[in-house]
Amino acid sequence: MEDPAAVQGHARGDFKTVTAGGKQALVELGLATLADTTTEEFAEIVKNWLTTATHPRFQRRYLELVYQGFRSRILLVQSTSIGHWGCTGRR
Repeated sequence: MEDPAAVQGHARGDFKTVTAGGKQALVELGLATLADTTTEEFAEIVKNWLTTATHPRFQRRYLELVYQGFRSRILLVQSTSIGHWGCTGRR
């Protein structure tokens, strides 16, 4: 990793140091965090996070904050054999 300060900052909870390295340091930190994780392990991590994590402002699970019409459409498309892509409209 090119910016070990980001890793050290993350370990201390010093997010000013973490973000000081810019986008590249954040990407490298994310990659280093998941370097030895299998696809199955990652899926389990995400599943656990989605069932337990709450938004700090709204005090609700993140899945409860998703636009329900979009979520219903995704579930419908996933239940068929049709391939699908999602687009949020943001750059």
